Amino acid sequence: MSTHEEMNRAIKYFKSGDKQKARQLLLNIMNSDPGNVDALYGLYLCSADTNEQRLYLEKVLQLDPRHNKASQAMVGLASKDSTQRSSKKLSIFMVTLVSLSMCLLFFICGGAAAFLVSKSNLLAIIPVSDQLVVQTLAIEEPISTILVITLPPTFTPTPTSPPTTTWTPTNTLLPTDTSTPFPTVTREIGTFRNPVPIGTTITRQSDPSGAAIMSATLLEVQRGEAAKELAYSKLDCGYGGASAEYSVCHLLSDQEFIATRVRLEWIDGDKNEVESIYPYWSLTLRYDDAGSDVWSQNDLDLWAEGYVPLSGEDWVFFKVRIGSNPVLYFHPLLIVTETIGIRTHGAYFSLNQ
Repeated sequence: MSTHEEMNRAIKYFKSGDKQKARQLLLNIMNSDPGNVDALYGLYLCSADTNEQRLYLEKVLQLDPRHNKASQAMVGLASKDSTQRSSKKLSIFMVTLVSLSMCLLFFICGGAAAFLVSKSNLLAIIPVSDQLVVQTLAIEEPISTILVITLPPTFTPTPTSPPTTTWTPTNTLLPTDTSTPFPTVTREIGTFRNPVPIGTTITRQSDPSGAAIMSATLLEVQRGEAAKELAYSKLDCGYGGASAEYSVCHLLSDQEFIATRVRLEWIDGDKNEVESIYPYWSLTLRYDDAGSDVWSQNDLDLWAEGYVPLSGEDWVFFKVRIGSNPVLYFHPLLIVTETIGIRTHGAYFSLNQ
């Protein structure tokens, strides 16, 4: 089972409430791919232990410092710890205060009782016919007064426990978890570290304003001689053919073609403006996240033109160093947005079969 399939199964288990099975699948993914950011974030969501959650979030942020959800979750954990420490301190303070109050009340009551006894006559309580009869006896020397209480033989005093004081802390509102539940495949995959496999469709917008929303599906990949034959048949090699050094079909001794069959769809945008789908504008190769772009040789190919929605499908060709391992980068209208510094709104496709 591929990593992509295991991730999809983990998502289904998580959404159905079976976090244990989801966690086991995510651990399997981590065994084969220790740097999988999505699996680490999923383990955070499946965990109920605060220390374990913090550990997973720290690993996510080590691998991807710009992971917004992990950053927000880390702030929430810190706020939760602070609230729990404050509540514990307040509980200890209240218990101490109640204990001191009870001791003070005991000494006040004891002093008042001693004062009253010193001012009264000696009382003798004599049982008569199962009733208590109180007689007043005179004291010749009322220097010290003794309180004598004689109880009926059948009366057994039952000690009573002092009233128990129960402190009920007021409810403290914990910070609301604003993080999105377990990451869905269409939003979280497609990073440079976790590119989507062949056959997957990814939807992205050209910039934060969503001026253009497009999707791309990588359908097939060819390399070596097969890609070379496709390039010769599809590209306009120009006068002199592939052997001419200035031709787009010409390869250096250590170069080869990568041929990718892609379907592009322009989903949303200005409904009243005629749009054009040029694969050269939105597809490049990269060797690093946000690194330099290797542009395709299809710089003049027009796949579709008209009003949104539009779609087109064909081969796109790139020249690369033999044996290198780039990834396909899809960013709607990258050739336009990079001129204003926007070049990281896209998604990555794996070129491995």
